[in-house]
Amino acid sequence: MEVTKAQNWYWKNLGDALQASAALQQIRQAVMSHYPDAQHNPQIAVFWRQISDTGLHCEVNVYFSPRLAMVAKKMSALPCERPDESGLECLLGCLDLLAVDNDRL
Repeated sequence: MEVTKAQNWYWKNLGDALQASAALQQIRQAVMSHYPDAQHNPQIAVFWRQISDTGLHCEVNVYFSPRLAMVAKKMSALPCERPDESGLECLLGCLDLLAVDNDRL
C-alpha cells in the first residue's frame, strides 16, 4: 500500500502482548524526552491496540501521531493511515486527536 501525504501516522508491531509493557514504557520515555509537554500537547499522541488474528496469542500495535514522525522513525515505525478508534488505548496524549483533520497536524 502506498502511503499518501494525508496518511502520515506511523505504526509499529511490538510483538507479544505479555512482553509489550516494557516497550510501551520505552516509547513513552522517548516521546517525553523529545517533547516534555507531550501529555498536554493536543497534537501529540501515542495509542496502542491489542490484536489477535489467531485467537491464541495477542500482539500489540502502537500508533504515533504525525507530529511524532521523528521519534517514530527512530523506533523503526512505518507510515500508515490514521488508525480507527476501535480498541485503541491511549498511551500518551488524547483520543480527540483522531477526530482532527490530518492537514492541520
